[in-house]
Amino acid sequence: MAHESAVGHLLTQWYEPSGRELRGCHPRDFVEAVVDAAHYEGKTPILAPETVDEACHTYFVKSKAP
Repeated sequence: MAHESAVGHLLTQWYEPSGRELRGCHPRDFVEAVVDAAHYEGKTPILAPETVDEACHTYFVKSKAP
């Protein structure tokens, strides 16, 4: 199941502010992360802004400047 707002949220919160480039592997990776997390928690996978945030927090790791 997917919320229409999930894609817009992904772009406005995770790509636009940082100038991050879109990659062809990102949609697959995010969906897999959402599905894996839901299965681990015994829930139904739902692509929503909240689950996109959870996936992105683990996918996009912030590096610390030296």
